[in-house]
Amino acid sequence: IVEEMKKKGALSKPLILAVDWHDEMYYGDPNAEGVVGAARKNGSNCAYRFATASVLFNGQRLTLAVTPMLDRCILWHVKHLLECVFELGVTVKLILFDRGYFSTDLIRYMNDSGISYIMHIPWRGKPLKTGEDRMYTTTTHKRIGIEQATFKLVTLRQKGKLLVFATNTSFRRRRLHRTFRKRWGIETSYRMIGMFLAKTTSKVYRLRVLYFFLAVVLYNLWVLRNFRRRLHVSACVLKHYVRLSLVLSWLPDLEAGG
Repeated sequence: IVEEMKKKGALSKPLILAVDWHDEMYYGDPNAEGVVGAARKNGSNCAYRFATASVLFNGQRLTLAVTPMLDRCILWHVKHLLECVFELGVTVKLILFDRGYFSTDLIRYMNDSGISYIMHIPWRGKPLKTGEDRMYTTTTHKRIGIEQATFKLVTLRQKGKLLVFATNTSFRRRRLHRTFRKRWGIETSYRMIGMFLAKTTSKVYRLRVLYFFLAVVLYNLWVLRNFRRRLHVSACVLKHYVRLSLVLSWLPDLEAGG
């Protein structure tokens, strides 16, 4: 899919990458393999969790890497996703992280690797003012000096809410916020991936992982099909086409068996 996108003139320039995780809510045995605790949603606190890296370009969101998350080891999952992305020959100029990815280990890794990032962060320290733009070093409890993280702290207010960001870029506040807003499209991609996700009540973790990966592949095919085309094919049409193709592929076997 990446090769086909490149043939169409996409993914050739340095791109903006959005990293996030997605919770596929689960309503069965909370002790089943692969199930993790999650924020309550639709009547459940359990989910199968997947971390993804999606590239943002021309209003499109293409999922380049996926990995299951069985724990909250943020740094390991980000490293793994980036390795997968770089193996595809894609050049990344900036990575966007939501507040769930805030950790001193990850920020130190990003600073050391020289990769530009913007991270929305939670703030529990002293009250901040709108318009702050300064260097900041964490004071995490039980960590020595070399284990702390230093970053540029930027604040701005939107609809009465103070937003706090960590970054190693030189972006001014407006550009930083405008750029970070591109990350929000990843939520749309999760919704579309869900349309391709096969329904099952199975507790077999490998099957759950397989279904999610297949849903991502189908979603990416849908993005590829619609890229730079005036007439877009809806996700529902593509899903029905796949079902029909599967049925037609089975007919010779059924006739032979009959």
